[in-house]
Amino acid sequence: MAELSLRQVRKTFPGGIEVLRGIDLDVADGEFMVFVGPSGCGKSTLLRVMAGLETMTDGDLSIGDRSVRDLAPAERGVAMVFQSYALYPHMSVAQNMGFGLKMSGVPKAIVAQKVGEVAEVLQLTHLLDSKPGVLSGGQRQRVAIGRAIVRTPKVFLFDEPLSNLDASLRVQMRMELARLHKALGTTMIYVTHDQVEAMTLGQRITVFNGGRMEQVGTPQTLFNQPANQFVAGFLGSPRMNFIPVQAIQAGIQTNPWCLPHHVSRECVIGIRPEDFLLGSADAGMRACIDMVENLGDVVIAYTTLSGQPASIALKLPAAGCTLQSGDVIGLQVKPEKMHVFNQNGEALGPCAAI
Repeated sequence: MAELSLRQVRKTFPGGIEVLRGIDLDVADGEFMVFVGPSGCGKSTLLRVMAGLETMTDGDLSIGDRSVRDLAPAERGVAMVFQSYALYPHMSVAQNMGFGLKMSGVPKAIVAQKVGEVAEVLQLTHLLDSKPGVLSGGQRQRVAIGRAIVRTPKVFLFDEPLSNLDASLRVQMRMELARLHKALGTTMIYVTHDQVEAMTLGQRITVFNGGRMEQVGTPQTLFNQPANQFVAGFLGSPRMNFIPVQAIQAGIQTNPWCLPHHVSRECVIGIRPEDFLLGSADAGMRACIDMVENLGDVVIAYTTLSGQPASIALKLPAAGCTLQSGDVIGLQVKPEKMHVFNQNGEALGPCAAI
């Protein structure tokens, strides 16, 4: 059993710097959980607390049916893969992968057997006698992952393991990690600041901010039903547009956006860049095109609302798009595509449901 439970976990560094502020979280056996958030939000610190590399100031951590708060890292049944590969350059791939087992006193024959089995899963068999210096970045990371797998841990902890790889290798390694999770069925917790990694890998995602959990849910839930403005703005590229209701009301003569009359002027409307409808300059809210980015399949247009400081990003299909800098257009949105947030940033739900 490898369920993982955190109860009121807190971490305060010397000087009174509180980086974890009462974390309550349950991770199911065999789940792929992703921690995402901006730099300094506490996600990596929490991972290190789970691994036993940092001591928690308060709270409890259980793996399976026992508390591991006071156990040494080697006794917790976890394995951690870091951003840096941390491979020994003078050792072969096989020696690097089996080093932890060797230091634990596991017989050589069993070490060789386990290393061989894991190398086959990770497609490293032909590289077992090679040194890290001749490997590519992706191969080195697979060796680091293999070193963790041979220990047969209850929980895998990944701390931004793909950050040092180029874009194409990151895509390849994401696919390999997903395949590996399916093959092993082991609980995995993965830390990243990359929302693409979070959305594509995570069965559930925990969004962190300032040492607190903002929301936990499936990628679809967090994207379509964000709990607040922070989550809504963090997931999605470009980020969700936020427009004060008073700016909308001031920018249109009629009500083509179909705002409910009881939506307060203190509220904020959230609209994803792909959810706008374009029309002529006299339909909807007038906006001036400031810059256009053509990304091949889509076009990102950055606009300024007429008479307002708010900048709006639009995401449109590239086919047939003729927008240019300086064009004036009208923006409209279907009510079901709008999100409403109160003055504290809390989600009130889709506009159509209010």
